[in-house]
Amino acid sequence: MPDLRVPTARTSTTGTPVRMLLALLAAAATAHAQRPSPTSAEEQRCAGLNTAPADAVQACTTLIGTGRYAGNNLAIVYSNRGIANARAGDFNRAIADFDQALRLNPGYTRATISRGNALLAKGDLERAITSFDQALRVDPRNAATLTSRGSALAAKGDHDRAMADYDAALKIDANYGPAYLNRGLSWSAKKDFDKALADFETAARLAPDSAAAYGARGIVMEAKGDTERAFADLDKAITLDPNNAGYYGSRGNVWRTRGRLDKALADYNQALTLAPGNWRIYYDRAQAQYIAGNFREALADATKSAELNASYAPALSLRGLIQEKLGAKDAAIADLRRAAALDPALPQPVDALRRMGIMR
Repeated sequence: MPDLRVPTARTSTTGTPVRMLLALLAAAATAHAQRPSPTSAEEQRCAGLNTAPADAVQACTTLIGTGRYAGNNLAIVYSNRGIANARAGDFNRAIADFDQALRLNPGYTRATISRGNALLAKGDLERAITSFDQALRVDPRNAATLTSRGSALAAKGDHDRAMADYDAALKIDANYGPAYLNRGLSWSAKKDFDKALADFETAARLAPDSAAAYGARGIVMEAKGDTERAFADLDKAITLDPNNAGYYGSRGNVWRTRGRLDKALADYNQALTLAPGNWRIYYDRAQAQYIAGNFREALADATKSAELNASYAPALSLRGLIQEKLGAKDAAIADLRRAAALDPALPQPVDALRRMGIMR
């Protein structure tokens, strides 16, 4: 039975490109298959990175339902379904699948790593680091796991420790592209875009067909204000991996920056077709709808984002602003207060509450 592992790196599309890429790459980081032969067509669909996530989930579910698999082989099927769910942005189901794989095979290190990547993409950083620590106790010289742990540390904002993990990974394997890719993300977070681009160039040279390298570079190009090169890189990433929702979401952000809301919404729609559980893309689409004055549609998207990730303060803040536009002042105040409580450093809800005379 083929066995995939989850790829590494994502985005906050709201001014924190590194955070968004960490999620994007964490969802991708499950992607290198073991392909014992022979395998059935259904097994290939369950394990295939080039299969649309929903189709892979269905194929794996069908295999589980046959009752033909047990023990380690059944663990592989659950792990592959977890990878497909992660690619679809449904990290809760992905984590449940990896947990089941580990109940069937507690020593299944790939499932431990994949669970860590799904937890990383979900934002459950402490549990992600715990999973990676567990995997590294079994295999301390695993460059991929060191890189994944570095991603979790970077998502916490601890880029120095993250870069120590990436450097350690590169000492083990000087040609391990994902470590260059993730180190580039940390350089980007430190606003050292030249070093970031150097690492992305190395990652692309080592793996010319790496969609993640082009996606990462495209996001940094947007941060540098070079939207033309951002489009070129994101177009290339989509060509290489047309089933990756994150690249459409990232390109949508560039279109939104350029004021082409029609094209931004088209990309967000495509992203959500591929990954209907991705709360970040609902949030990004809500922003575009808000800018376009489509407040009812923006409210639906902001609500969906908040339902999928109740701890994400910007979604609640945006929903509060939308409620205000729609004349629902009490609902607006409730959302803005909750957003301010979740993230006291977030300026938008506090500014809005002051403007409304609720806070001084």
